[in-house]
Amino acid sequence: MVVHSANILNFHPIDERIAIGGQPQLDQFKMLKDDGFEVVIRLNMRDTGSMIHDEQKQLMALGVTSICIEMAYAAPTEAHIRYFFEVMEIYQGKKVYVHDATGYGASTLMALYLMHQGLLLEEAQQCVLPGWQPSDLWWALLERNTDIVA
Repeated sequence: MVVHSANILNFHPIDERIAIGGQPQLDQFKMLKDDGFEVVIRLNMRDTGSMIHDEQKQLMALGVTSICIEMAYAAPTEAHIRYFFEVMEIYQGKKVYVHDATGYGASTLMALYLMHQGLLLEEAQQCVLPGWQPSDLWWALLERNTDIVA
């Protein structure tokens, strides 16, 4: 099976039903649909400035559920993490693509989610973007929220 979504910036499958990566371009939304993705979770990092204005409309037209989690890349909160976990639980069993502008914010939230699911940090790191190195801010987020993932 050809995976067309692999053309998306930093596209990285976690397993057969979850992938993370960067912002898809308009013509790549159909690739996600063609590859079986049923849900797209956009981490709208307001301070990165890269998003497609009508992403939700484009995805809904294709029959793909679109969820947007508004947050600042430089100041994520515990509420953002908990909401992300809830959304992932709601769509458990569906094929889900999680993205932000580059995929690195998605990697950090996915690492937290995988730890919430029982993986150790070292195991979670192996599942996210190659070369994933969170900034000091995101490392602090990981350390500060170990009680959330337990």
